[in-house]
Amino acid sequence: MITDLQELGWVAGLLEGEGWFSKTDKRIQVSSTDEDVIEKLASTTQIGRITGPYQSYQLPHYKDHWRWIVHRKPDGDMLTAQIFPFMSPRRKNAMRYSRPWLREQDAFKFLPESQMGWTVGYLEGEGSFFPSMKMWNNKPYASAVIAVKSTDIEPLELLASFHNGTVVRGERPKRDNHRQTFVWRLHKRSGVQQLIETLIPEMSARRQQQMQRVLDAYQASPPKPSRRHGTRWCYEKGCREPECRAAHAKHHRERRDRKAQREG
Repeated sequence: MITDLQELGWVAGLLEGEGWFSKTDKRIQVSSTDEDVIEKLASTTQIGRITGPYQSYQLPHYKDHWRWIVHRKPDGDMLTAQIFPFMSPRRKNAMRYSRPWLREQDAFKFLPESQMGWTVGYLEGEGSFFPSMKMWNNKPYASAVIAVKSTDIEPLELLASFHNGTVVRGERPKRDNHRQTFVWRLHKRSGVQQLIETLIPEMSARRQQQMQRVLDAYQASPPKPSRRHGTRWCYEKGCREPECRAAHAKHHRERRDRKAQREG
C-alpha cells in the first residue's frame, strides 16, 4: 500500500497516461522506453515485476522499451482501489470491467501533495516540451510550449485547473474508428518556467534534459519585448500614455491630409 500522497498521485498520473488494465485476467501493465521510470514505479508500489528490454522488429529504429506488470490479483486490487478516485471516466470504466466492486467516492478532491504528484506522473508519460525562437519587432526571443495530446478531455481539463493553460480540440479523426483528440497547451513564459522549475527534480533523466533545454533557451534569450510607448499599436492595445495618444492623433492627421490631397 502506498502511504505517501505525492507518490500515490504520481502512480495515478503515470497510469492515467501509460497504464493498461486487462479486461480478462485483471492484469495491470505499463510500458516505457525509460527504464528509470519503470524502476521507480516498481519501487514505489512494491508490487509487480519488470521485464525487458523489448525490441520492435517491425520498426527497428524505435527505442527499446521495458514493462512493469502486476499479475497477482490481491496486488492489483489493492492498487486499483487506491488510485481509482484519481482516474478519468474511461479509465474507471476499464478498471470496473474486471473489478465491479470499485465505487466512486463522494466529493473527492485532490490534495496539494497528490495534485503535484499526479502532474509529474501524467507529464512523465504524456507531456511534450518544445523550445523555439520567434521574432517580434525584428528581435528574436525564446518561446516554449508544454503540451499534452489525448483522446480523453477530462485529464486535460484537470491539468488546466491545476496549472492554467488552454484545452483545444485537436485534428479531426482520419478514420471512423478513431476518436477525437484534445490538446492542452501552456504558452505563457512565466507559467512554463515556473512549472518546469517545480517539476524538473521529480522527472526522469530524459524529461529533465528536455526541460533543461527550455530553461537554457530562456536564459540565452530575453523575454518578448513589451509594448513600445509612443506608437499607435500601443494605443490600440489600450495604453493611454501621452506619447501613445500623440502617436494615435498623428496617424489620423496624416490620414486626413492624404485624403485631402487626393480630393483636391
